[in-house]
Amino acid sequence: MPEYLQLEPSVSIIVPAHNSAKYLAETLASVQRQSLSDWECLVIDDNSTDETAAIAISIANNDPRIKLILGNGPKPRGPSFCRNRGLEAASGKYIQFFDSDDLMAPSMLEQKLRIIEQCDADVAICTLVNFWTDANAVVRYAHPRNLISSSPLSDQISGLCGYFVSGPLWKARHLLNHSIQFDEHISNMEDLDFNIRAIHVYPCKLQFVDEPLIYYRRHSNSTSSAQSLYNRKCVSDAYYVRAKIFRMLPEMKDTDIRTVQVALGAGFVHGLMMASGARSLTYMLKNYLSICRLHKASVVERLNLIFAAIVFCLFRRGSRLFARQVTIQNGFFPKY
Repeated sequence: MPEYLQLEPSVSIIVPAHNSAKYLAETLASVQRQSLSDWECLVIDDNSTDETAAIAISIANNDPRIKLILGNGPKPRGPSFCRNRGLEAASGKYIQFFDSDDLMAPSMLEQKLRIIEQCDADVAICTLVNFWTDANAVVRYAHPRNLISSSPLSDQISGLCGYFVSGPLWKARHLLNHSIQFDEHISNMEDLDFNIRAIHVYPCKLQFVDEPLIYYRRHSNSTSSAQSLYNRKCVSDAYYVRAKIFRMLPEMKDTDIRTVQVALGAGFVHGLMMASGARSLTYMLKNYLSICRLHKASVVERLNLIFAAIVFCLFRRGSRLFARQVTIQNGFFPKY
């Protein structure tokens, strides 16, 4: 028996999977090719109706490091629920979240684990590269997003740098000591919410591997692609997460609150475009007005905001008017 099968795994890889039969085997093959061999991979099947579970079982029969955990309940619970279930079942000293359609570079786990142990860090984060495969099997890549920033919190919120859910390798102890889990109410921007709580609300020592070690697949069935349609749930989650971050600001240490407010303000204004595309006027107004309450906006300011929002959503005009109302009354930007 190989030595790594006789030891507790160093890394627990947690993979939510819902109707992932098309790409799951390729993803697990990239896990099996890791230069670091002492890992376990927990595939959490979220009530799939395709061959996802059968594929996981077939691969696990030949590699006991791969384990299938079946979801419960009458319908899918979402990736946040699956990741939390994986956290509860994990036995590794380190936690790596990963999506069921992405690919790992062969040295990903080894490189991140090495820098954590060398620097006594709580998390090591690598970047990723997007790739698309079209109908003719032509693969296209995009440049990796920046990792390192002088204003990491605001740049995460604005999207100038990003860790995504699979970028970090976490010390399990950091997550468990602070009871950090994914918010199961949301399916969009859940990685931003999780990472901000895990890094900024409960400060930890970060290290970066500024090299793309993850291949992030873009395709028509991926969650990120589906969210690009700006469906109503996606819009609602985006507002919810930004409002949640705003409320958490007092808990964050060494944070330039003004800079973060500017980033949040820009995100809320961008959210207008999302709500407009999804015809989600009621969601938009409800969430913007909740921000007004946070900032104690006056009745006149709220009425001006409602008017500007309705004009934009109905006639696709007046975006500067709306942005002016949001940003002035909330103090996100200087008046102009």
